[in-house]
Amino acid sequence: MKIKSFNILPGTAALEAQRASFVERNQALQAKLRQSISEYSFEEADRLYTELVQTNRLRQTVEEINLHLQAEQDLVATFLVGSTLLQSAFSILSKTPTEAIVYASGHRFGNLLTVEGLAELELEASEYVYASADAGFTGRLLADFEERGQVLTCYLHAHPGKGPSANHPSQIDLACQSRFEQGNYPTVGGIFSRDGYARFFSNEKPFRVIVAGKGADRVETNLFKITAP
Repeated sequence: MKIKSFNILPGTAALEAQRASFVERNQALQAKLRQSISEYSFEEADRLYTELVQTNRLRQTVEEINLHLQAEQDLVATFLVGSTLLQSAFSILSKTPTEAIVYASGHRFGNLLTVEGLAELELEASEYVYASADAGFTGRLLADFEERGQVLTCYLHAHPGKGPSANHPSQIDLACQSRFEQGNYPTVGGIFSRDGYARFFSNEKPFRVIVAGKGADRVETNLFKITAP
C-alpha cells in the first residue's frame, strides 16, 4: 500500500539544537545586514533581509513546536503539518474535477500530533461534490497505519469553489468528523478550495494547526493558502 512520507519532527533535543542554531544564524545575518547598509550595498542588503525574515519564521515554528512538546498541561490537540505534505495533497486532490480523498497518518506525542504519511483512497463513487471511499481499502490502510505505529491524524478532500470561503465543512463533512471523534480517532479534517486555500476543522474538539516550511501561508486560524506547487 503506497504511503508517501513527510518526516517533520526530529525530537525535542534536536528541536532545541535547531532553535539555538537559528538564534546564532539570526545574529550573524543582522551583523551582515548592518554592514551592507553601511557600505551602501543595497542589493546584498535586500538579499540578507529576505534570508533574515525566512530564518525568523523557521525559528518561530521550531519554538512553537518545542513549546507544545513540553506543555503537558495544554489539553488542546496541536497538529503539526509540513507545507510539502499540504502541497502534495492539493496536487492529488486538484488533478480531477470530481472529488477525491486522502488520508494522512502520523505520530502522537501527548497533545502534539504529526501529519506525515499521505495516501490517496480508492473510491466506490466520485462526483463533483461527493465521494465515497472503498470500505475494504480504507480498513486495510488504517491497519497499515497501525502496523507502522502510527494513527490517522488528518483526512483531506476538496470543494469545487474558489476563495477562502469556499471550503467550509458541509453537514456531510461534519457528520464524518463526528464519527471519527466518537471513535476516539485523534483526527482533524481538512478541505481545499480549488485555488489552494486549506481549511482545517473538527466537530466539537478544540484544536490548532501549525504548518512548518515554505509555501503555505496562514490566512487566519486553521486556514492556510498554498503559495507554491
